[in-house]
Amino acid sequence: MGELDASLGAEEIGLIVGTFLYGIETLQTFNYYRAFPKDSRVLKTLVAVIWIFELAHTVSASNAGYTQTVTYYGQVGHILNPPRSLYLTILFSSIINAVVQTFFAIRIRLLSDRWPITVLCCMLTFSRLACNMGLIAVCWNSTSFFILETRLLPIMTAASSIGPAVDIIIATSLCYYLWKFKKTNDFKNTNRMVDSLIIWTVETTMVTTIAGVMQLILFLARPKDGADNSICDVHFLTLKSILDRLLPGSSKIVLEFIGRIAQRA
Repeated sequence: MGELDASLGAEEIGLIVGTFLYGIETLQTFNYYRAFPKDSRVLKTLVAVIWIFELAHTVSASNAGYTQTVTYYGQVGHILNPPRSLYLTILFSSIINAVVQTFFAIRIRLLSDRWPITVLCCMLTFSRLACNMGLIAVCWNSTSFFILETRLLPIMTAASSIGPAVDIIIATSLCYYLWKFKKTNDFKNTNRMVDSLIIWTVETTMVTTIAGVMQLILFLARPKDGADNSICDVHFLTLKSILDRLLPGSSKIVLEFIGRIAQRA
């Protein structure tokens, strides 16, 4: 029983919390379209694309949970050999992260009128996407999570390290250039909105960065026993399914502040 609590139990918790966060993101999406009907088609399309991929992520995670707990009920071997739909969640979350981080990298270009930071962030972001695509390709025909600690260890470490690094670069750059914008702007209402945007940028980045570092620590700090590692890998992927919700949700919060600033400016 304890072994199931440590494996399928963790997966069930991750699925429930992830679905709850998806509901919040759906509400954020609805509020965005209602509050900013005059935003550009590019921004509206971006929000819609993120929501659609989040829906695909939720469906894939739900399918994986149902398959392991119902279809293969009582078959312990399938706990460590999950259905392919679980790997699809990595695919969808990787695409979402790439889209969101690229969007913020472009915002840095618009604020600074310079390319270096944007190019750096995009290079790191798509390197992470490539790492995750490689991970999925290898895991697709694998029969055990054990492969994560052998052939895929460098890929997993790289992908888990790049995400927090890009978040920190983007947040630091946005705060700096927003602060510079505030110094050259005389409108009090707009300055208050910029202050709020800086605060939200720092707070949301702290959440995603700390979560990303926790994810990396949990992966690297696993015990060296093969079977126990497999259970820890279930925990890792379950935590990942929760953490992947944080960046899209925080991006919509910041996007709403950008829309308010544009209305006030």
